[in-house]
Order: sequence, then C-alpha cells, then structure tokens
Amino acid sequence: MIQLYYYYSFDNIKQLFLKRYILIVTDCKQLIGCSLILMGEIGGNDYNHALESGISIAEVETYVPFVINAIISAVNELIELGARTLVIPGNLPIGCSATYLTMFYGSNKMQYDNSTGCITQLNEFVEYHNELLNTELNQIREDNPEVNIIYADYYNAAMQIFRYPNTYGT
Repeated sequence: MIQLYYYYSFDNIKQLFLKRYILIVTDCKQLIGCSLILMGEIGGNDYNHALESGISIAEVETYVPFVINAIISAVNELIELGARTLVIPGNLPIGCSATYLTMFYGSNKMQYDNSTGCITQLNEFVEYHNELLNTELNQIREDNPEVNIIYADYYNAAMQIFRYPNTYGT
C-alpha cells in the first residue's frame, strides 16, 4: 500500500511538472517569437586568436566555413525555438584594427589601402567571411519566409569612419 501511494504521488508530481514545463516552453516560444534577437559578432575571437598566434591568413581563412556553420546552426536553433526577428552582424574590418596595424607594422608582406591605411589582406579576409555569411543567411530567408533575418553590416559601417575620418571626428 505504501509503495502504491509513493507511485501515485510521483505520478501526480510528474504530471504537474509536465503541465508546467509545457506552459513554460509555450510561454518561452511566445516570448522569443515577439523578441528582437541580436546575435553577437561570432567568429572574431576565433580569427583573432589564431592570427595573433602567428597562424597565416591563408590558414585562418580555412576556419571560415566552420565559423559560418556555427552561426547558421545557432540561428536555425533560435528559429526552432520560435524566434521571428533576428539581427546577425558581420565582422568588423580587422585590417583597420590598431592591434593588427601594430603587429604588422613595417612588414613588407602586407599591403595597405592608400585611402584608409588599413591592411588589405585582413580586410579581404573579413569580406570573405561576411560574403559567406550573407549567402547562408539568404538561404535561411528562403527556407523561413515568416522569419525576419536582418544582416547588420558592421564592416561597411566602420569603413565609413576609416574612409572619412574628418566627417566623423579625428
């Protein structure tokens, strides 16, 4: 009789938990569905750590598809959880970063953009990342027309500052 009581009580607790869990999941899905989800600038640390460790740009470029797949997986998971509006940023122009300008200062291996002073190869690398990201985001838009996918173009926004510093302050 005592075992039956414990079983019956556990079953009641389990049913209560499941009902509450389902309500929580439903509420979560509704909350995510009416929220603006801003993804972080994903990939920057992966690339920066490798480049600062002395790994060549050509080798780090092979990381890009893996980084993009991680971003796309996260976006798809959020969509499955109910997200309907997501902002996904591209990467910044790291060739204009003081870190890399200092790190490669005086190197005859690097080419510099005459109008900005930025390192051309690094910015081309970031452009490759951003192009691949945009290609994948376009596929998500096609597959999920009910979802609003917004690409935040950090690269070109920042390049305006580097191209026209007098306009934005010196």
